[in-house]
Amino acid sequence: MYNKYIKRVIDIIVSATALIIFSPICILISIMIKVIDKSPILYKQYRTGLHGKNFKIYKFTTMKNGEVTNIR
Repeated sequence: MYNKYIKRVIDIIVSATALIIFSPICILISIMIKVIDKSPILYKQYRTGLHGKNFKIYKFTTMKNGEVTNIR
């Protein structure tokens, strides 16, 4: 019974630690995207999850502004 709560506490601690460690890297990436490409920093995409439930995911922009890809 307590294993579920212990796992949740560990998940929160690890996530908070990772957020603190990687936030300077994310800020640097955001600045580089804005300066180099002059494009939006984040890209919003809709995906389908478990049981067909739709959700939004935000990602760093990886293409240059106006670039089109061929998706097959």
